[in-house]
Amino acid sequence: MIPDTDILALSASLTEAGLNGTPEDAIVRDFCERANAIGIPVDRALVLIDTLHPVYEGRLFRWGQDPSQPGSLEYGRTVVPEGVTLGEEEQRAVANWRASPFFHMLTTGESLLRLTEEHASIFPVMQDYLMGGI
Repeated sequence: MIPDTDILALSASLTEAGLNGTPEDAIVRDFCERANAIGIPVDRALVLIDTLHPVYEGRLFRWGQDPSQPGSLEYGRTVVPEGVTLGEEEQRAVANWRASPFFHMLTTGESLLRLTEEHASIFPVMQDYLMGGI
């Protein structure tokens, strides 16, 4: 069992980093490393943040993925207004979003979804998670 003092210190470091204006990718990296250090096993993490940017719908921060992949990226629309035509890359992003566990949770209202290897047939993006992609 992880001592409460370790959990409180992890939480405090996360809060402090946010209040200090630490870049998001550094916050994610530090949180994952600290979690592992106190005995919370984290192999990979994805943090998605919606933005108010006129072109990008949100930002994605990754930790523990293939080092040849960028640790963060901005993504375009995942909700397509009627009459808007998307380019090929945007269409792929929308399709990936709609096939994701996150979209499933949003549309079903579920607040918790524990993913296992069996979910790979339900959520194709799980193959990327299992293979260390994403």
